[in-house]
Amino acid sequence: MGELKVVISPDRDLLCHGLTLHLPGSGDDPSLFSDGVATSGWTIERSGPATLRLTPAAGRVRLTPGTRQEIIVTGLTPSATPRQQPLVTTAELSTPVPTTDESAELEVVTVTHQLFSGGADLIVNFQPSCGNVHRCEKVSLRWGGPDDAAYTLESGTATSDTPAAQNITPDFDGHGNCSWTTQPLTATTAFRLTARKGGDFRAALTVVVVVDGDITAGNLSANGTVKLLQPPIECLNKSVEAGKCHVSYQKAPTDGILTFTINAEAQTAEMRIKTTPAKGDANPTVILKAAPGTRTSTVLPISKDAVVAVTLSGARATGYATWFAFGNGRLVLQQD
Repeated sequence: MGELKVVISPDRDLLCHGLTLHLPGSGDDPSLFSDGVATSGWTIERSGPATLRLTPAAGRVRLTPGTRQEIIVTGLTPSATPRQQPLVTTAELSTPVPTTDESAELEVVTVTHQLFSGGADLIVNFQPSCGNVHRCEKVSLRWGGPDDAAYTLESGTATSDTPAAQNITPDFDGHGNCSWTTQPLTATTAFRLTARKGGDFRAALTVVVVVDGDITAGNLSANGTVKLLQPPIECLNKSVEAGKCHVSYQKAPTDGILTFTINAEAQTAEMRIKTTPAKGDANPTVILKAAPGTRTSTVLPISKDAVVAVTLSGARATGYATWFAFGNGRLVLQQD
């Protein structure tokens, strides 16, 4: 049997009236939620095969800044097959009214986390601290994972015949977060991280773009100017003091790469990136989250004629994006 820990870390005084945990797309297969769930101080009602309703035994619980409310749900049955699926958590919150026992109007906050089961949590959210750097800069590679796994890191560039591999011992913060600092990078580099623990094996990939890095060419001939990649163009530098802002772009004029970075100051910040190709359905929304005082980055390939939309939310949060075009043209903001 397994357990699930739900942690609430408020940035202001709040009252929590209840939580709902839901595994979308599970259908009639409970997948994780069995009949034996239980947790101290909370009552549990199973409102569906893949939905749990948690209510404080006292009716509500007080949350204060700087504290963590941890709810341990036990008696769960993890999937025997390694898998990853979203867990949608909905919290019913309100703000206490000073000098009274009453509370303000109910707020409903919903967040989605990726849930890993069956050993799939050996590597979680493998990504660099910054998706694009200058030549000879170092990058911190970060991921979630256990401190007793055996990790191997491979790195290679476009001209590497064989990726360089090394067994690494990453830095651990004691909370399941791992990091490893690279050597100075001189060219755009791909990294492959593998983890082994017992009979489990996982692998993850990421890439760091070196803006002014070295390039090596084979047999080339040209009778004019040849450009393999256009110079980087900053296409987003937006700050939000509070609330949300939304930007969208006209169709991409060519294939290219977009790097995104979100920087959080006062509270956790979020960037949602939606890409819709010229043909077919929209790609799954990519969600970047950064804790206060940190930044998070990612790199996305963009096909010609694709449409990109970005939503930035938080308090004193800043979002950045850089466009690397394979052909001619820049990303142009859509005018409302």
